[in-house]
Amino acid sequence: MNLSPNKIILLVAVLLSAACEDIRLHTYHSLSGDWSAADTLKYTYINNSVRDSIFTMDVELRSTSTYPSRQLWIGVQRFTDKDTPAPVDTLCCEIYDSLGRQKGTSTGLLHQISIEAGILKVAPQDTLHINIIHLMNEPVRDITDVGIRVCGHVQHQYAGN
Repeated sequence: MNLSPNKIILLVAVLLSAACEDIRLHTYHSLSGDWSAADTLKYTYINNSVRDSIFTMDVELRSTSTYPSRQLWIGVQRFTDKDTPAPVDTLCCEIYDSLGRQKGTSTGLLHQISIEAGILKVAPQDTLHINIIHLMNEPVRDITDVGIRVCGHVQHQYAGN
């Protein structure tokens, strides 16, 4: 079977997003009060593997039922100690659906959503840095926690092209 590079990337993305069996990092920053645009939430993961590793990353948000906007726009930046800081990726987090119902799972007055934030390749012993900022015009209220989940995936080597 001869697959083009674009088809291989799509296949890998679909397979990696299907399940998170090997959680490497799952952590949150709890926010109290307003989340200012100047507040950068920082996360760090050290890849202790002896080979290159491929990870998927999700951003997870918890909001109260009084969050005032339908969406939350955030910026996500990922880089290692060997890289210069990468450009910021923009993610739109849908808090409410088109009918005004909060999305995600609910526990009491809190609702949690998870947003796919990309596939990462990290070299052995590299330290992965992840920074998250919000891109809203005003300080954000009623977001109680912002977290990340990094999932590891086995890399298979195939003979041929």
